[in-house]
Amino acid sequence: MGMACFDYGSIECNVVLDRGAYVPGENILISGTVANRSSIAVKMTRAVLIETIQYFARSKVLKVEKRELAVRTRPKIRPHSVDEWLEEPLFVPPLPPTNLAGC
Repeated sequence: MGMACFDYGSIECNVVLDRGAYVPGENILISGTVANRSSIAVKMTRAVLIETIQYFARSKVLKVEKRELAVRTRPKIRPHSVDEWLEEPLFVPPLPPTNLAGC
């Protein structure tokens, strides 16, 4: 992080998932560390599962919808502190509707 000529330090984030594929109804287990090496507090950290829907017609994208399906938040990280995520669950909801009429 930096602003103008001031250097406030860095924030390092390392995240690991328990595996690479999930099905609806399962939890994604998130582990990792967020190291706030700056002199400013981090307000919060978030892990978000975002669904992206693209509607195609004649090989062109007509519309794109994005929505948050699940969110996991952690509290503030004070300056020069570390926050550890240890198998924090992020629920993959059952198949959400696409809101496409007729489907």
